[in-house]
Order: sequence, then C-alpha cells, then structure tokens
Amino acid sequence: MTLRKITLNLLLPLLSPIVLHVGALQGVFKALISGKFETNGQRFASFYEYLTSIYDYGVFFLLYFVCLIFLLLPFQLIKDHERKAGRNYTFYRKFLTLFVLFMFYIVMLGCFVLNLFVIDPWYVNLLYPCLAALFSVVFTSLTYFFIDRYEQDYTIPKKA
Repeated sequence: MTLRKITLNLLLPLLSPIVLHVGALQGVFKALISGKFETNGQRFASFYEYLTSIYDYGVFFLLYFVCLIFLLLPFQLIKDHERKAGRNYTFYRKFLTLFVLFMFYIVMLGCFVLNLFVIDPWYVNLLYPCLAALFSVVFTSLTYFFIDRYEQDYTIPKKA
C-alpha cells in the first residue's frame, strides 16, 4: 500500500504542468488536427518539436517539483492525518483542502513575490481561482481513483 501511494504521488505531478498550462491545450489540439505546427509565428517540422516549444523541459520539471513539494505532499499528509484521526474525509473536503492550499500559494506569491494583483482590469485575477479549482478537481479525482480508494481503514476501534 505504501509503495502504491509513494509511486503514484511521484507520478501524478507529471500531469501538473499540463493542467497548469491549460491555455495551451486548445492550440495543441488545433495543431494536432490541422497538422500545422506553429506558434508565435514559428513553424515546426514535427509535433514533438511543437510540444517541446510549448512545454519547455526546464519549466516542466520546475512545475513538477513545485507541485510535488508544495501541493501534493502537504495534501497527502493532511489526508493521512485525517484518516488516522478517524474523521470522515469526503471528496468535497479533499477538494476544498487542495483548493485552499493552492489559493494560499497564489495569494502569497501574488502579494509578496510576483505582484500579481495589480493587473488592470481587476477581473483578470479571477483566472487564479478558476485555475485552482480546475487543478483541485483533477488531482483530487486522480488521487481518489488511484490512491485513496485502495487504502485500508486506519481507524482504531474505541474501547467500550
């Protein structure tokens, strides 16, 4: 069970750069269907070159490690703590936990590091909660289907 949890928690963040770069998916599908691999006025000979231009290796692995260390590891630790405490941790609560974690990092980065919230007009910032909700739905579902439903019940029976 532990091997399954570790392995899948190391593999799931490989999808995070694709989910976080959701805006590029429309162009990828369009290029795949039309067979014209171009972005920003630059043409590519193959679909592989086109994808590597969109999903740069350095950014891909940076997002992988950031997602693994700052989002999915705390998320899994919180889920394990709740399970060991014997609390009913529903899918909705798992979604909210990951959503709050993601929004916490967005607010901290936006306020203190990147100054995200000075973008004009203000409603452009609504993209961040939508991205956090999409990320939370995708990864809560994946962790449920591949990890959580196979775990044994850790609750300790109470003495009468």
